[in-house]
Amino acid sequence: WEAGPGPQALGALRKNTVVRNKASNKVARWQPAALARAAVAHISDGEEEANERYRALLERELGSYATTRQEDEEEQERGGCGARKGWALQFRIQAKRLLERELEALPII
Repeated sequence: WEAGPGPQALGALRKNTVVRNKASNKVARWQPAALARAAVAHISDGEEEANERYRALLERELGSYATTRQEDEEEQERGGCGARKGWALQFRIQAKRLLERELEALPII
């Protein structure tokens, strides 16, 4: 991620508009969806390519998880996990929902 075109495009924006790693000041992997989409549009030739690249970015991020949202929700419903695991499940579920919503909002290609 850090060597790719996304951080380079984001790096050109004002410092306070992107999420950065506090220790290294590098552009972080996690960005607000609108900002990530803007970075993809910046490095793409036209709207169709931007949509394809953004879809690929979302699918890669969603695919990087070892479990699906449904599996996480089932585990959460079963209960019996500690507080840290419960918070982690909640975070992952919300992150996956966001990715899924962004994918659903894209035009079908």
